[in-house]
This record gives sequence, structure tokens and C-alpha cells, in this order.
Amino acid sequence: MQTLVIAGAVIVLMIAGILLISSDIKKRELRVRNNMRKSYGGIPKEQERDYDCIPIYWNEIKGRIPEDEKIDDITWNDLEMEKIYERISNGNSFIGEQVLYAQLHQLPRELRQLDEFEKKVRWMDENEDARVNIQYDLWNMGKQDVKYYVPMFCANLEEQKMENIWVYRLLQVSMILLLILAVIFRGPLAVAAGVNFMVNITLYGLVKAKYEVQLGSLAVITVIIRLCTNLKKDAQFPTELISDQVKNSIDDLAATARKAALLHQKKQASRSGDPVGMIQDYLIGATLWDFIQYDRIIRELVRCRQAFDLVYKFAGELDMAITVGSFRRSVPGWCIPEFTEDKSLLMEEIYHPLVNEPVKNSLTMNRNLILTGSNASGKSTFIKSAAINTIFALSIHTCLADRMQLPDAIVVTSMSMRDDVVGGESYFITEIKYLKRIVEKSGEGRMVICMIDEILRGTNTKERIAASEAVLRYLNRKKCLVMVATHDLELTKRFAGDCNMYHFSEKLGEQDVNFDYKLKNGVSNSSNAIDLLEFVEFPKEIVAEARKLVAGK
Repeated sequence: MQTLVIAGAVIVLMIAGILLISSDIKKRELRVRNNMRKSYGGIPKEQERDYDCIPIYWNEIKGRIPEDEKIDDITWNDLEMEKIYERISNGNSFIGEQVLYAQLHQLPRELRQLDEFEKKVRWMDENEDARVNIQYDLWNMGKQDVKYYVPMFCANLEEQKMENIWVYRLLQVSMILLLILAVIFRGPLAVAAGVNFMVNITLYGLVKAKYEVQLGSLAVITVIIRLCTNLKKDAQFPTELISDQVKNSIDDLAATARKAALLHQKKQASRSGDPVGMIQDYLIGATLWDFIQYDRIIRELVRCRQAFDLVYKFAGELDMAITVGSFRRSVPGWCIPEFTEDKSLLMEEIYHPLVNEPVKNSLTMNRNLILTGSNASGKSTFIKSAAINTIFALSIHTCLADRMQLPDAIVVTSMSMRDDVVGGESYFITEIKYLKRIVEKSGEGRMVICMIDEILRGTNTKERIAASEAVLRYLNRKKCLVMVATHDLELTKRFAGDCNMYHFSEKLGEQDVNFDYKLKNGVSNSSNAIDLLEFVEFPKEIVAEARKLVAGK
């Protein structure tokens, strides 16, 4: 009787423990889902980003992207696109972070891709409950470092195959045959079977540590395929949001995913610390089934590599669509871009994504433009705004403006030069190399939108004006729209009638300098370098000497 009471108490405690754990899991899930609802439409929290891991997907696919559909590294750095990425990125999974990072590097010519992406963004934004379900599934993938390396793993699948797989197959078959024969005939065959068993189990113990690293990547691949498979079967998820190519790819990968899941489950059981599970792992391991199954899965993935590439991108785009929808709600105005075949860039109430309480500006640009203005008046911010929103239009189908109309074009900039001490190049050499790539790209088929901040400022005035004029006249004859910010008023005189002229200006108060950051027609004749020295309280004798020198000229 006492034994039954103790057994009953143990069972009750076990049930209570299971219910408690289940309750905690449900509370945690509810908390996560509520946070997802609240954070949608908010500004992403500042956090450390691992730029060793996030770019891996982009690094693996960029070789397959045409050169005239990519943002080059100079433009990416000029526009501080990593900060832009962080302002947008509110993703739930590693895969969403990677696909967004890659997408911001691309300016696709096929606009149908943008239409398909827009459908995903709108559906996610309009269906909160379904969106949160998908967010939760994506969040469950996690963001552990090893998962970011899946694209690299898949790009090198041939290297992941088991070496000398025929040896494992031979040892597997020989052990099974020897065991059967030992049961029938016994004697020496039983000894041979035992020796074969010990060889297999020793080999398994030696090799499994290496292959289990790759098994982690297979587990991630399985989760991605299952997520997409479940969405394909989900009656709530519109079938038109999954292309026929992706649907076929999901089907092609289903059997491989089941095999990988079975292998992963076996490994999880062996890692649980349960002695029975560990013994079972080695007993099955002695058959070398794990290695043979692993090699079979890798070979199937090699055959279906293109299918998995499509599924990986699709899963990432789901997360990216949620991120872009959230980004749109977090900004003080946005629009869907319009595309034109004209050589024209129209921007109404455009602004920079990183500026709090931005001042918006409008501009219609159908020929090249020279922008003047004093220091800190807003020239650089404006041309960066134009460049960034052109990239946004073709990458995330979202512009921070009331209206934006643009041609099919790539974006190239020359802005943030500095001396290359390590490479031994001067500021001027760096700058002319930046400009040379713009000149080279302008001779190609696709239109080029160029943004140049302070053209050729690294050389003397006379040659700077002459070289700048020659470069700009060359670009005027090409399929380009060029926006140049400069302090050289002589340059504006030489292009009067050939380029549109705009400027930014400021008002000087008794104790401060007021910038309105509004774009105005014409050329600026003001300069404020000495006023700014005075404003930041340089010694009075320095300010006075500077004014004297200017007046003397």
C-alpha cells in the first residue's frame, strides 16, 4: 500500500511538473507574440549587429547578380548604408536579416519582382494575426551565429560529403552479413562479427564529432523547408504569394527534409544526457547508418541546390516583408515609387531616413544639377536623401517622400574620400579613382544616377575647375543624371544654361546661425566658414584675422 502511495505521489508530481512547464511555455509564447504586435511599426532598438555573419548570404549570391544591378562598396559606404539597414531591420530571424541586407545591395531591372514583393508586404500589414503566427515561427529559428553560415554551407555542399563513403557502406554491409551468419553458424563468424562491430563503433566515435558540426546546418535547412511547407499547406496564406517555382522547390525538398529531421532527432536524443539515449546512439552508430544517411542527404541537396536557394530566399522575403511593413509605419511619410522611361527624377517632399524631424524638399530633375551652399546648410544630406531613396525604390519598393518617380537606373556616388595611408594613396588619387568608375559606368547600357559631393576638392583651384568641367561635360553627353554639390562658384558660371542650379542657405543671427535646410532655385553666393568659427567660440583674434584676410582680398 505504501508503495502505491509513493508511486501515486511521484506520478502526481510528474504531471504537475509537466503542467507547470507547459504553462510557462504558453506564457512565454504569449509574451513574445504580444511584443511582436507592439513592436510592429516601431523604430528598431539599438543593438550590436554581427557584420561578420549578416553579409554571408550576400557574399555567396552577389557573384550571380549582374554588375549593373548591384550597389558597389564605395556607394554603400558613402551613403552609410549599414546605418540605414539598422534603421529598417526589425527582423525576427537570421534569414530575414540576411535577405534584407542582400536586397539593399541590389537594384533589379525586373520590376515584376517588386510587384510580387509588394503583395507580401501588404498582406502581412493587413493580416495581423496571421502575420504574428509567421513572425513567431521565424523567431523560433533563432539568431545563433552558426545559422548565418547556412548559405556558405550550401555553397560548398560538395565539400560536405562524407569522404570514402564506400568504406562505411562496406563496413555496414559486412557487419550485417556477419551477424546473420554468426546467428546461423556461430563459431569464428561470431568473433568476426564482434570485431567488425568494434571497428564500426570506434570509427563512429572518431568521426561523429566532425560531422555533427555539419548536422547543425542540416537542422536549420530542415526548419526552413518545414516553415515554407507549412505555409504552402496553410489555407489562410494566399497561394498567389508563393510562386510556382517556389512551390515546386518545396515539393522537391520534402523527402530530403524528412530524412534530415530524422537524423537530427536521433542526435538530439543522444545529447540529452540520458544514458539510454547515449547507448542507443552508439548501437545505431555502429551500423554507420548516420554517416550513410548524412551523405545521402548532402547528395540530394547538391541535386536540389537551386530549389533550396529559392526556398531560402522566399523564407527571408517573408521576414523582410514584415520588416518593410513595420518600417513604413514607423516613418513620417512614404510612397510606392513610380517608374518612367524618361530621363527624369521627380521627388516630392523627400527626406533622409536617419534625420529626426526631417525637413522635406521637392525637386524635379530632368538634366544635370549643380548644388551650392555654405557649410552645414544641408547639401550633403539632400544628395544622400536622393540617392538612398532611389535605392529604396528599387530594393524595398518604398520611398520616403510624398511622391517619387524615377527611371530604370543604377546609383553611383563619390562622397566620402580620405587618404589611404595603408595603400599609399593620396586623397586626390582616391577621388579620381572614384570618379573614373562613374565615367566607366556611364558608358554602359543602364542609366546612371550620380551623386558627387565636392568634385575634385583634392587639388589646386585652377586645375580643379578645369578637370571638374571636363568630367561634367563628358557626363552631360551620357545617359546620366548627375547631382554635384560644390563650393566652386566658378564652376556654376561655366555651366550656366547647361545645368540646373539650386542651393541651400542660412540666416545669421546675433548669437547663432539658423539653417532652414530648404532647397532653393539659383546659386548661393554666401559663405559662412568664418561665422561658424565665431559661432563655436574660436578665439576672437583668429576670427578677426580671418575677416581681415578676406577683406584684403
